This record gives sequence, structure tokens and C-alpha cells, in this order.
Amino acid sequence: MNRLSKISFLVLACVLLLSMTAYGQQERGTVSGIVTAEDSGDPLGWVMVSAYQVDGNNWPAGMAWANSSGEYELSVPYGDYHVKARSWNYISEWWEEVPNRDEASAVTVDEENNPENINFTLATIVYGGIAGTITDAATEEPIRWAWVVATGTEEPYSHRWALTNSDGEYEMELMSGTYEVEAYANGYIEGAIDEPVVVEDEVVTGVDIALMSIIYGSISGTVYDNDSGEPVENARIKARMVDGWHGGSTRSGSEGDYVLENLRPGDYRLTAYGYGYFSEVYPDIVTVVGDENVPDIDFYLGSSEGPFDGFISGMVTDEETSEPIVDALLMVVSFGSWYDFRINFTHSGEDGSYLFDDLPPLEYKIFCNASGYSREFYDNKDNWWDADIVTPDVENIDFALGSPEPGPRFLGGLVYENNQPVPGAIVFAKQDGEVKYNTVTYPDGSYDFVGINAGIYNIEVISPSQNEGSLVNKNVLFSDVCDADVTISVTSIDDDVHLPVSTTLSQNYPNPFNASTEIRFSLPVNSNVQLDVYNLLGQKAATLLKGEVESGDYSITWDAGDLPSGVYFAVLSTGGSSESVKMVLLK
Repeated sequence: MNRLSKISFLVLACVLLLSMTAYGQQERGTVSGIVTAEDSGDPLGWVMVSAYQVDGNNWPAGMAWANSSGEYELSVPYGDYHVKARSWNYISEWWEEVPNRDEASAVTVDEENNPENINFTLATIVYGGIAGTITDAATEEPIRWAWVVATGTEEPYSHRWALTNSDGEYEMELMSGTYEVEAYANGYIEGAIDEPVVVEDEVVTGVDIALMSIIYGSISGTVYDNDSGEPVENARIKARMVDGWHGGSTRSGSEGDYVLENLRPGDYRLTAYGYGYFSEVYPDIVTVVGDENVPDIDFYLGSSEGPFDGFISGMVTDEETSEPIVDALLMVVSFGSWYDFRINFTHSGEDGSYLFDDLPPLEYKIFCNASGYSREFYDNKDNWWDADIVTPDVENIDFALGSPEPGPRFLGGLVYENNQPVPGAIVFAKQDGEVKYNTVTYPDGSYDFVGINAGIYNIEVISPSQNEGSLVNKNVLFSDVCDADVTISVTSIDDDVHLPVSTTLSQNYPNPFNASTEIRFSLPVNSNVQLDVYNLLGQKAATLLKGEVESGDYSITWDAGDLPSGVYFAVLSTGGSSESVKMVLLK
């Protein structure tokens, strides 16, 4: 273990020892024993012994250092514990003589029992390593700055990595064990060895990988204003690979034209964003072939300008350097009395600044996501529930993003609700019930966890409509998972309920809502109109409008009054045709 790691280890130990005072007011007992070295049988000093509550979390309830005679005694509140010993250059061990906590034997501490002879025999860590060369498969030339990752097959949650030098060579030190080895380099397709490498007490040489270079393609098109047909300048167009985390972005020119270059061959989803417009997801998947351009991928953006004039603005910067982060994706979510969702997306500019405008006067929570950085909610929160609330009009809602501990794996997919991709859903990756990573879905319904540690994860999703979905045991130990799609469970409608369909009624806002909501519709010609509200049983709850109405745009506020929480349907009938939208009342 290097000097920096040892210092970090000591600092952590001191923090843990200080934290033990939180248990000082409880009835306590002791756990004691001796720690020895397996190869010599000699006592080991400076061994950290920790006790963890069997039904508790991963924070130790008690901790002690073994003295020069290998003896230790730690104090803990009464309860059942798993006990672990760890020391520099030795393999950690759980009592009794097992490597993993789920195999450990529990010890009980109470007024009649202070366990003794909880002894440990630690084996010395045997180090070896791997070395090799990373080359171009076509030219056999060495590749500089390739990233080589070794992941243990017996302990896949840990990994080591190294960078190649100018001769394409690398070498890394590893504990004895069996390892999967992969290589990554800019401009090349990822590669891996065919069989795992067994490392003992020497460096295994000749662990070579040849990478295939990528032949890039491109996508081009034009962004138009849906109403006027005029080109939209400076719109942001982003491409995201369906089966991977690769992609690209660009902006439209003065004639609305754009070109997305340097795209890997594969299938992509495209989204366009424009100032003063709703974001638009291209309806079809676009397939890119190497050394070819896919033309005429055009967007028609609808105006988002409304009666609202609130704004939220700020900066996105690098936590360490304070330099601006360009093209970070930000999502603002508003809610009323109970998760009344309204979702907007934007990106940071060249100077790291961002702006949400045309916002109604509601309370918001903001999420920031930038490639290569830790994702967070405002203000420096790692989850939705702890995020600070922001209300318009306000400036300096800033994000300073730090670099995450890099991992070798990727996990991603799509979130569906009612067979449609869901933007703005919150996605959690969990292990043992604990949230390890969180993110939100993009406007095309996709989500990703880039650079995470290898492991087995449960995925849980909450959609803006507060419906839920999940996946269990997604294995990302030795390969990326790009198809972890989640289908949201929604409330079904009784088969006997028949609601009519048309094309003139817009989704109510807000939705879900508490007490009242706004229902909008448009009429191209004068019509005899009836606007009704039904419950899930098909029973009429209210009639909001009935009679002859001139052509134009209309907005009606429905006050749900004393009606119970649940799913309702607004049904607009206009002389032989009709349309319905689902509304969720939450009180």
C-alpha cells in the first residue's frame, strides 16, 4: 500500500473512532481476541478490528486497534455483530475465517456475554501483475494513452487500471487472483482478452490487445419552426446511441442546418432543443454506417412561449478548477402540494451558464448531469428528497461538479409508460437496498450510468406521474448493459369503460394536480362542444362546458372540490368526434 493510501487509511480510522461516541449513552459490552499472521504465527499489531450490527448499516458500531501483542478489545452496545479484521499488506477477514460478510458468524454481546477469543489469522497479500501492449489491429502500430482495466473474477467489485506509454506498453500491480482485462482508446472499438488471466506472485507478460479503429459516420438535417416553417438558428441537436453511451451534439446554423459528425456506426435517438421551443425527439431510430452521412433528419419545433415569465439561472463549473462545464444537461422539475410535475430541460453554454425561462411561479428542484462528472441535485444533494427547493425569479443557482471515482462499467436503457418513452423519470441503481447511483431520463426516455463500478444492481424508477417500475439483478460485472429497459406499472382502466377519442384536447396542466387543474383545447371551426370529466368506472364527475363555441383556443379550470384522489378522464366531444386525456388528482 502506498504512502497516500496509508495516510487515508489512518484518517478514516480516526474519523471512525470519533464516531463511536454516538453510542456512549447505551449499555455496552466488549469483544476481544488476538490477531496473528498465518505464515509465521506471530502476533500482528496495528490491525483494525471493527464490529458491525448484524441488522444495521455498513457503519461500524465499534472499533479498536490490536496492540503489539496482537491483542484487541472493542466496546459496543448490546446486540449481535459481525466482526472484521484488516491490516496493511494482509487479506481482510471476517470472523470466523471467511472473506465475505454474508458468510460471517455473528457474535452476541449482552449483560451476560462479553465474547472472548474472537481471533483472526491473516494471510499476507501476494502481489503479481500483468503487462502487455495495446496496438492498432490494422496497422499493428502501438496505441498511446489506451486505458487498460483489470477486473477480478472472484471480487468483481474491485478493479485496477493503467495507461499505455508511447510504445503502447502498460504494466499494473495486482493481488493474486483471476482477472478479466479490457482496453479502451479514443477512436477505437473497445477490446478484451479471450480468457481471464491468472495472476500469482509474478508479472504475467504478453497480455496484449489489438483494437479496431472506428470508421465514423454522420447525420445531417434542418431544424424548423413548426408554425412558420422558418429555420431555427442555434438549436442544440443531440444524438445518443441506443445500445451504448456514445453520442454527439451540435448546433444549427443560420439556415437551421446542422451536421452531427464523428458518430460511431450504430443506432441513434436524436433530440433537438431550441430557445423558446419545446424539445423534440425524432420519431424514428437513425442508423449510422461508417464513412456515410444520413441526410434529411429534420425537426419541427413547437413554440413553448406562454403567459409565464419566471426564470432560474446559474453556472455549471468544475469543482476543482472552477472552469465552466459546457453542454451540461439540466432538468428542472416543479411540484405543487404533492409532486405536481412540470419538466423542462436546458444545457449550459460555452461559459457554463444556463437559463430556464417562461416558468410559472411554482417550487422547483433542479438536477445537473455532465459527462465525466458526478451528477447532483441542487444544492450538492445526491437524491431527489434532500434537494433544495428553488422558486423563480432567482439567479446564481450554481453547480460545482466533482469528478466521480471512475468505474469500468456502463448501465443504461429506456423507461416506458403507456408504451411511450418517459422523460424526466428518476432512476436509482441500488445494491443491498442502498442507492449507489441516481439519474433522470433524457427527453427521449433514455437513462445511463456511465463509469460505474462492476456489480449486480436493482433498478428502480419513479415517473413524473408517480407510477413506479423496477428491474432486479442486472449483472454488470464483466460487460456493459445497454438494454436495461424499465416498463412503468400504470393504473389500468376497467374493460367495460369506453371513452371516446379525438384530436383537439391538450393534456391538462398541472398533472398530477391538487384541487384544481387547467384543461386546454383548440377548435379549428365553430362547433357544438361538451367537456365532461369521468372517473375510472366511467361515471360522470362533472360537466365543464356544453353549447356552441366559436373556433379558437380555450382554457377551462376544473376545481375537483371534494372529489377523492384518483384517476379521472377529461372527455371533449365536438359534433361526432371526441378525445380524452388522463388526469391524476392527488390530495
